[in-house]
Amino acid sequence: MSKHTLGPWKLCHHLESIEKDKSCGCGYRGGIWSGCGEFIVCEIGGSLCPNTGEKYFPEVEREQQISDAHLIAAAPELYELLLEILDKEKCVIYSNAIGKVRTGSVCFQDWELRARAAIAKATGEKT
Repeated sequence: MSKHTLGPWKLCHHLESIEKDKSCGCGYRGGIWSGCGEFIVCEIGGSLCPNTGEKYFPEVEREQQISDAHLIAAAPELYELLLEILDKEKCVIYSNAIGKVRTGSVCFQDWELRARAAIAKATGEKT
């Protein structure tokens, strides 16, 4: 049984795009929020030095940090989809008379759409 924070996870305004990040001058680096919006799952782009307690930022370009945030935020959808695909009862694939691939009560096309949506979220693309 997994104990991770349930998804979907959401990006704060700063992490939606490099343009939105640059348009805000508040100085916050950005966080990934729980689906309910009650708490931060993780923060991106900085931490406290364990020796001094001072803030320092990694030598990673901001664009890469934002891309990483998109990938992290898509993790719950990707995880749930993989669990469903690997579920033994749903993973008996067969072709029906009109050539559609089905798996138990879940249609393969649904998996494909969900996979494409999760990949789009991970890469920051609009669906």
